[in-house]
Amino acid sequence: MYFDGAVNSTGPGIGTVLISPDGRYYPVAVKVNFSCTNNVAEYEACILGLQAAIDFKVKELEVFGDSMLTIFQKLGQWKTKDAKLVLCCGYLEELTENFEKISFTYTPRMKNQFADTLATLTSMVSITKENLIEPLEIEIARSLAHCDAIEAIDAKPWYEDIKNFLQTSQYPPFADRRDRKKLRRLAIHYFLSGETLYRRSFDATLLQCIDEHEARRLTEEVHRGSCGPYMNGLMLAKKLMRLGYYWSTMKTDCVKDVRHCHLCQASNGHLFILVAIDYFTKWIEAITLASISTKAVSRFLKRYIIARYGVPATIITDNAKNLNNKIIDELCAQFKILHRNSTPYSPQMNSAVEAANKNIKKIIEKITVNYKDWHEMLTYAHRTSTGATPNSLVYGMEAVLQIEVEIPSMRIFSETKLEEAKWAKQRYEQLNLIDERRLKALCHGQCYQRRMARAFKAKVRHRKFNLGDLVLRKVLLVEPDSQGKFSYKYDELSLSGRPSLEGQSS
Repeated sequence: MYFDGAVNSTGPGIGTVLISPDGRYYPVAVKVNFSCTNNVAEYEACILGLQAAIDFKVKELEVFGDSMLTIFQKLGQWKTKDAKLVLCCGYLEELTENFEKISFTYTPRMKNQFADTLATLTSMVSITKENLIEPLEIEIARSLAHCDAIEAIDAKPWYEDIKNFLQTSQYPPFADRRDRKKLRRLAIHYFLSGETLYRRSFDATLLQCIDEHEARRLTEEVHRGSCGPYMNGLMLAKKLMRLGYYWSTMKTDCVKDVRHCHLCQASNGHLFILVAIDYFTKWIEAITLASISTKAVSRFLKRYIIARYGVPATIITDNAKNLNNKIIDELCAQFKILHRNSTPYSPQMNSAVEAANKNIKKIIEKITVNYKDWHEMLTYAHRTSTGATPNSLVYGMEAVLQIEVEIPSMRIFSETKLEEAKWAKQRYEQLNLIDERRLKALCHGQCYQRRMARAFKAKVRHRKFNLGDLVLRKVLLVEPDSQGKFSYKYDELSLSGRPSLEGQSS
């Protein structure tokens, strides 16, 4: 049984679907004529489904719903504090006694579309009297109704003239002198290998030319696929070129595709994201949690850090209590991990993970479909200052996307033709050269930090203080001040207590 409830401006509605073991569907939808909250509507939908199952004399039932509140309160994992929900939960408990075996399972909304559609339909329509609608028969239309066969338009790819010129040295018909000259200039930048056309990039790599259909598939997969980071148009075009693909309107199509991507952020009980980042490779491990407790942090360190990558030498955290307590201290002592804290006076010590948090938040705002499933779609991309991707610094090679196997790129073509022994040898060579890549990334990161430091210190005025000089001590508001933004930013005059001090002021 699947259930769902919906509430909008026209009123609430509930829907449920019973599925028999032989695969038959029995939908039930009810228009609710009294005002209620969305949580009450979810309970009413679940009660409606159980009552229908009792009428069908069902003895064993599996209940699925996308309401974490209803499911977890029924299982006893969440407490029921609302007075209205207490009555609904009690009546739901009475109905479950009519079954010999019953289970309640949370399911994402994407897998509960039938019940969600019924609830949305009944909530939006205005019904004056009861209507009995027989169960619907839904068929799958695989072709248009007015014809048996559809002839596709013989559309040529954008590179057809260039490919034909490289093969036969012939110009397209009706081409004038200027068109022929332009075609010769374009053909210089392309290379034909068999039936596959490649474009020579300015860094001497070959980019496979793809048609409009393949470009659309690649753009959708890389932008919002299983590993889609939902980047902007320019970054998406650069990502596709790094994968080894090219078409003439690449940048324009990517920007247009990103502008038509309308997805909203979500939330479903998971309020926090716990993030850990490797200081050098910028490799990120992140999980979503309903609450960041001490046990959750300890479990995260064991499962996602130590079990996967080994024991780290040092971990740096802020001064939060859930990160600084007896359990974390015992864990660090057990694995001989040095635990350090970033001081409030120097917050840039923990800036890498703060930047990762910012990027993850921006991406989650775009990739979630509704407000209930963002914790299931924790997909992220991040921009690093190392000049290399985290995957290449950790494993010595770039990650291979699924779409690269369906539409083979240049590196996929080259690797599939290798024997297993030669491929293993090539992989060993990549691992042998990984230290050089890491050193190069380290130098790149250090240079980047120096450039950022020079930019931020450009307006700093250096001053020297001697013993006995009167100075103003800046007030660091560790505790909230009742005066807010009207509080004093500097304390009263005080004497400097060191023989020689060098300060900076901006």
